[in-house]
Amino acid sequence: MSSRSAAQLAVIATGLPRLALSRDEAAQSVGISLDSFERYVQPHVRMIRCGKLRLVPVTELQRWLDENAEGLLARAYDGDRQLNGRAARESPQPGTRRGNSSAAQD
Repeated sequence: MSSRSAAQLAVIATGLPRLALSRDEAAQSVGISLDSFERYVQPHVRMIRCGKLRLVPVTELQRWLDENAEGLLARAYDGDRQLNGRAARESPQPGTRRGNSSAAQD
């Protein structure tokens, strides 16, 4: 999908600015199935209810996308930090042999 926001896609689809999308439209704009939307996205966004119709505010959808994109970057960063920290702890220091602690050397 291009880098267009959900709000831009809503304008392109109808020619009029849309403030809310149906669940199916919201799922399509994110690029997932309606089932996946209901399972992974819908519990985390505020919905507008009009009788049986449920609408997703475009701003809520954009908020969810922004928060989850940042979450993935943060997890990747944390994973790199943990790997780098583990590698530093597991590699022997110059001038020491494996299994020797610094207390044993003093």
